[in-house]
Amino acid sequence: MPPITLDSLLEQALTLSVRDRELLANRLYVSLEPAEGTPEEIAAAWHQEIHDRLDQYDRGEVKGITADVVFAELTARLALRKKIEVRW
Repeated sequence: MPPITLDSLLEQALTLSVRDRELLANRLYVSLEPAEGTPEEIAAAWHQEIHDRLDQYDRGEVKGITADVVFAELTARLALRKKIEVRW
């Protein structure tokens, strides 16, 4: 079997579905920095963060933002940085 090179690996990866390429990219990204804690500890921390944020929302301490506003702001920021037209 020939040795695996970056080019051959990329060629194989590009034959995957969009979803599989997304999952692969995410796994590679996560592997760049080791996680602090076990997967269970990380999941528990995220669960607590979500719970805390929902509580803040329910108490009226924070306001929600519609997706339209989020995408409009993101589009404006990207357009300023790259001076390109962004379409969603």
